[in-house]
Amino acid sequence: ALLHSGLAHALRDLGRAEEALAEYTEAQRLEPADPVHEANVASTLMILGRRSESRRAYEQALASAGGPGPERARIQLGLALLLESQGDLDEAADAYEAALSDDPTLASAEQALGLLCLDRGDEQDALRHLDAALELGSLTAEAALQLALLDERNGRPEAARHCAELLADAATDDPDVSLRRAQLLIASRDPQIHDAAGALLILQDLLARPAQSDSPALWSLSAQALADLGDFAAALDAVDRALAASDTDSPAWRRDRALRSAYLARLEEP
Repeated sequence: ALLHSGLAHALRDLGRAEEALAEYTEAQRLEPADPVHEANVASTLMILGRRSESRRAYEQALASAGGPGPERARIQLGLALLLESQGDLDEAADAYEAALSDDPTLASAEQALGLLCLDRGDEQDALRHLDAALELGSLTAEAALQLALLDERNGRPEAARHCAELLADAATDDPDVSLRRAQLLIASRDPQIHDAAGALLILQDLLARPAQSDSPALWSLSAQALADLGDFAAALDAVDRALAASDTDSPAWRRDRALRSAYLARLEEP
């Protein structure tokens, strides 16, 4: 079973999820009492978009997982992520809470629950859970960005600056970290964090990377940085690049249309 499971991990890392599922299924057949194999089947079914089957597999894994502990907590976390992806936000929140009840040190559950609370407009619970994830030493770049902005809105400038420092320290060759740092440098109103020129340099570097030159998100952020610097002609050009690469039915396209109107109005001012 261990060999099949190890091979499945490797196959899934290579994007060969169908083959990985076959290996996980074989591992489960050989050790049917081990809930980890069922959970691996469940997470792979989720990758394949087979969500109903994935949920049943997670529920079966939980049923055989025994008492509270890290193993059951990680299965609860997997179920929570599945439920959230399906839009079942109440059930997802309950599953995240169950994961934390089983293992209060599970930082990924604190973080995911914090971001879910933020999506639902519950800033205080979002702040509490993201703070807890930070205390446990684990924040993704997206979570660090959101926590910094939450801290700023809630009158905690030092905490916001700490998150900004974490992003600055982590922003090396990881494009996602660099992107979140640029977003924070633009969105923050704290003069010790806000840096439109610095954000623009980061965005220009990202746009120069392979397959990124038509990224609507990068062009939209570049437009915002340029407008912040007072260069509305360049901001208009950048937002036009964003609009040209965006889906016209998306919220991002509508936001960028509004930005374009604002930049055009500034250019037409006497």
